[in-house]
Amino acid sequence: MLLFTQQLVNGLIELAIALVLPFLWWLCSVRRQEHFAHWLGFYRPPAQRSWLTTVIVVLITLLLAIPLPLIINHGDLATSVFAQRGAAGIPAALVYAVLGTSLPEEIFFRGFLLKRLQRHFGFVVANTIQAIGFGAIHGLLFFRIGNWLVAIIITLAVVVIGYCLGWINERRSGGSIYASWGIHALLNIASSFITLFT
Repeated sequence: MLLFTQQLVNGLIELAIALVLPFLWWLCSVRRQEHFAHWLGFYRPPAQRSWLTTVIVVLITLLLAIPLPLIINHGDLATSVFAQRGAAGIPAALVYAVLGTSLPEEIFFRGFLLKRLQRHFGFVVANTIQAIGFGAIHGLLFFRIGNWLVAIIITLAVVVIGYCLGWINERRSGGSIYASWGIHALLNIASSFITLFT
């Protein structure tokens, strides 16, 4: 129960932090023209005729993300708090994966940064910039602890994942962040569950 409460509090704090800059930007720029949630991409995506390319991109992200916790020392991962907790840790892991990491990161990187940069630089440049930032944030911890090879592998893999998530949002979901949030949450759930049961 304590772990669940800690993850819930941490998740709410991370969410609040992720919303500060976007909210201030929205407040100063377009608050009269567009609702804040819609501006970030919280709306139903349009129906797609073909999901084949989306499925392929999702499979690429899974192939890149799932092996990472298996090749990295669990003590170096943010999910290390779930190590060997088994089924008792599932509620806390779900809160961590859905509320504490994927939602704040999707809001900031795909809902805010990508959408704002895209207006000025076009999709490819904007998506590349947000993906590099997304990868750098994830690799930073490993650079700090001196594990350069792991840091480079993590950073590059997460850059590709970030680019794919941005592509899914803007090219397949009409700017809605629900799809990338769902995929990101599933990746983090898988990573947490690997740690829970190994």
